[in-house]
Amino acid sequence: MPASEAAVLVGRLQILQTRIRTNYQLASPPIPRAESIEPTMARNVWRWIEHEPHAVQQAAIVSQSAAFRTPALFQLLCAESTEAGFDDDIRGLEIASLASLCLPTLVGNLEEHQILTLAARGHAVAGLAFQRSGNLDDARKAYDSPSVCWSRPGDEAHPVVVVELCLYRAVYEFECDNFEVGILLARQG
Repeated sequence: MPASEAAVLVGRLQILQTRIRTNYQLASPPIPRAESIEPTMARNVWRWIEHEPHAVQQAAIVSQSAAFRTPALFQLLCAESTEAGFDDDIRGLEIASLASLCLPTLVGNLEEHQILTLAARGHAVAGLAFQRSGNLDDARKAYDSPSVCWSRPGDEAHPVVVVELCLYRAVYEFECDNFEVGILLARQG
């Protein structure tokens, strides 16, 4: 792909990420008053550890994520991973791994289909991070993983997650010179 076309594609992806983030906010159900503080808590946790070494961040996420009853910290880390990946692909991958540490603590607080949707988003974000770091094999595995989760009717992911997964996977297919598949995925998203 010529550099000019790649630059246009990256610009479009950045715009789509902003739209996806807005759609997540619009599509999320209202948060009960007692839990409305969790997005602020998540931002504070992230500010506290943002510039620490990765091992310190991992320990902090493991210890702090148990205090969350909503996916606020997970969603924040997913957004941070996709944004960081534009400037530093390894940093995006590290933050994606932090997001995955939040999921086990949410299992008792959310319904199964909500956990599956969050796991699908985690796979999409990890796939994008692997892709940006040049690890296309692990990117493919991450993108393929969510489809295994949706084996029963009613387990389908939230439409916004499906769009995000399709768009990231489309960019992956373009990078692998599978233009027809990439176009189909982009249209599906």
